[in-house]
Amino acid sequence: MPSPAPFLAAALVALWAAPSSERPRPRPSPPASPSPGPGATGDAVRWDAPEQARFVKNPLPPSAENLAKGASHFKRFCVPCHGPLGKGDGPVARYWVQPPKDLSDPARQERLSDGEIFWKLSRGHRQGADVVMPSFSERIPAGEERWKLVLYVRTLRAARQ
Repeated sequence: MPSPAPFLAAALVALWAAPSSERPRPRPSPPASPSPGPGATGDAVRWDAPEQARFVKNPLPPSAENLAKGASHFKRFCVPCHGPLGKGDGPVARYWVQPPKDLSDPARQERLSDGEIFWKLSRGHRQGADVVMPSFSERIPAGEERWKLVLYVRTLRAARQ
């Protein structure tokens, strides 16, 4: 029986030679359901953070050490979709049906509290079977580390100007 390798290689070349609009869209891992963070109720995932999340304050100061660790998390987990400056232009952003949000947008930064940002990155967001943004409660299990990421996301507004 002949090896399937040549057939698979030809199929992959044909698939990736197709226009980007015809390529399959990658899907990140589904969000974690247990213990997604403040304000989570275990109900169906909603993108608007619950009211109580708005009032949760970041317990960490924006120290050089905390910002450096937050930057490290951002580079590892967020840059692929949101890009190095958080503009939603990361290397895989073009593959999503719904483009990633511009995290450096001053209006977005003004509208969302630290608690809401923490809730969103902890919980993630799905629309049906599609993962719009994965949950980071399992990838960054320590809440303190996710708060460092929130601190860093806040610096993106200044990078925009």
